[in-house]
Amino acid sequence: RELEECNLSKENCIDELRSKLSEHENTLEEQKKQINQLNDELQQLNGIESKWQTCQRDLANLESDCQQAELEANECRQETERLLQLVETLTNSNTLLKTENLTLTSKVQSLENADSSNSEIVERLNQRLTNLEEEYLEHQRNARTEVESLEALLSEKAQL
Repeated sequence: RELEECNLSKENCIDELRSKLSEHENTLEEQKKQINQLNDELQQLNGIESKWQTCQRDLANLESDCQQAELEANECRQETERLLQLVETLTNSNTLLKTENLTLTSKVQSLENADSSNSEIVERLNQRLTNLEEEYLEHQRNARTEVESLEALLSEKAQL
């Protein structure tokens, strides 16, 4: 009887152990599923982290590009300012040259007017010289004629 009780007790223990083993196996299966699920999530997180790092690198590159663009924009602004100053200088020089050109044009006009006046004066002087030469020649002819007349008269008187 004791032996039966003991066997029964053993069987109960075995059943109980089998039941607990079954529970542990079920728990183990669930834990394996959870581990697999956690591994999947970890892989997803690793993928997300990799994408995050890529995004951070891209962001750093974009910030660097932005800084470079700002430097280039500053250089462009400085170059634009320099060109505007150059345009202003050229405009001022152009204005001065136009003023100088007007002054020189006025002087040339004055010189042309003076040259024209001088030409008229020279022409009048040449005409006066021609007239004086003609008068001189006329006086010279008249003087010769008179001298010839006087010589002829003297010659006649000398022959008398």
